[in-house]
Amino acid sequence: MIGRHCSGLGAVAFGLVFLTAAPALCETNALLSGFTAVDQDAPQVSVVMVTGITRSDQLPPTLVQARKALSANVALRDSTLRDLADLMDGNAAFQYAKRLDFVAKPGLAAHAAHYYGIAAATGRGGAIYGFIKALDALDPATTTPGRLANLRNILVTYANAGSAPALEAVLRYHARNTPFTDMRAELDRILVETDGPAAHAVALQLASEILHSDSPTPAELQKARQYLLRAEDSDSLRTRLISQNLLPLVEARVVALRPDQSFALQVDTQGEITP
Repeated sequence: MIGRHCSGLGAVAFGLVFLTAAPALCETNALLSGFTAVDQDAPQVSVVMVTGITRSDQLPPTLVQARKALSANVALRDSTLRDLADLMDGNAAFQYAKRLDFVAKPGLAAHAAHYYGIAAATGRGGAIYGFIKALDALDPATTTPGRLANLRNILVTYANAGSAPALEAVLRYHARNTPFTDMRAELDRILVETDGPAAHAVALQLASEILHSDSPTPAELQKARQYLLRAEDSDSLRTRLISQNLLPLVEARVVALRPDQSFALQVDTQGEITP
């Protein structure tokens, strides 16, 4: 497990895939859908966003024994677990979230995400998996803006810290524009503030979106090229191979431009990425 007390970037690994130029188009569609393959054996990331309850003497007397019982694996009533969780006891939040069967009762998904989120925010990295499943199931139309903002912050913090499943979810939600809308600012921040696996994955995603558009402008094609050159620096062989196979598609689009536009882009083949 990798522990984090800030939003520094950890490692994200991708599976090995070799793509020729034509299959790269299919891979572009997969990227646009957000289904980027992540290494299931990648280290689990733990981020402490809030300290939460760490000692029983931080609790009201009525809950001290309940917390001790929970630590001894004694089953507690739902109401007692919830009371502990609401006081930011991460273990109680994790256990209570697992009792909320949002598969059978979809209306509970936002509540499950909330409590999984408390667990994740207090450093229980394993909660990120249930957290994302609950996010997938919740209805943003019936979830309060404040809760959505809090859930979004937890997810993005984990993605920035190098959590592979959190990064996959961020890219997927960006592509689908739900349950969170307009996540481009978060992606741009990853590109500008970091230079690791998450940045490379984001660069590949954004390049694929440009290539998937019907009529990209010269400026967009230049940016796609820059994104792919950035992704080529990845330690992930899969990311590098996809980038190398998508670059010819950019060049083909450049050649298809008007001669004056094509010439300008062929001259300027390098440059900084400006989101």
